[in-house]
Amino acid sequence: MIGATSVPALLGIPGPWSSAAASVLLTAGSLVLAAVLAVRRRLGAAELAALSVTLLLAEAAAWRDVLANPLSALLGASVIAYILLGFVWGFVTGADSTRTGSPGFPVPSRVLLFLANSLFGVTVLAFAALARDLDAVIDLDEYAGVGDAVLGTAVIALTGVVLWSGLVLPSAPAAEPASEAAEAPAGAEDGVPA
Repeated sequence: MIGATSVPALLGIPGPWSSAAASVLLTAGSLVLAAVLAVRRRLGAAELAALSVTLLLAEAAAWRDVLANPLSALLGASVIAYILLGFVWGFVTGADSTRTGSPGFPVPSRVLLFLANSLFGVTVLAFAALARDLDAVIDLDEYAGVGDAVLGTAVIALTGVVLWSGLVLPSAPAAEPASEAAEAPAGAEDGVPA
């Protein structure tokens, strides 16, 4: 996968490999492959399904940020409001583990741990709100960018190539059915039924 990130440098293309480049490459390659398969009359249901998955993957790569955080794209509210909404939602719906206990971890301990975890999260959020800088706590965009550059785009490109190779390479021949002589009952070799 790391080698796939160096493909632009090997081809002499300046700049780093990006999700947008992978999206354009997968879309163009899939459309060309669909045209070639259609001309050769090999475009069946399985091939259409593989090409559709590749095109959906290419679009998911292009719209990765919107898919990761759809509420901010739709509503445009602040990040802190979404994090607070997530904390409230988790507090209201996430206490399933506090309902049953075990001898080593009884119910009162589970309830106190759940409350402490919720309080800690809200405290970190309050610190970020008072500092007026959510990046003061942690900059998740940096981690997401590194993950995208090192693994994400390479995995998307590799998946597209694997899907394309499944379409281009000839499939293994189907196993031949057993001979009729092996299926015939004993004594039927001379044409007389048993």
